[in-house]
Amino acid sequence: MANIQPISTWYQGAQHDANVFTLYSTGDNLLDSATFKYQLIELIVINPEEQTSQTLLSGELSINGADYAQWDAEVDANAWIYNWAAGKLNLVII
Repeated sequence: MANIQPISTWYQGAQHDANVFTLYSTGDNLLDSATFKYQLIELIVINPEEQTSQTLLSGELSINGADYAQWDAEVDANAWIYNWAAGKLNLVII
């Protein structure tokens, strides 16, 4: 999960701001390609002990070729893949 610069989108007929980005692997052939599911979430903090969230958008991304090889070679592969996916979706991680 990563906090992102808020991005506006329509959800159920109203404008909302996604401020959280989640990403998880749904498949990896451990050779040269992988697929990830992502979600853009609106997280609303009501007070320090209470918060609510809703998924505004979701989708899939695939990585292969040179990008897969670079991800595979990274020391911090999780940070790298989050930055790669954020770049593909024009998101800014904060």
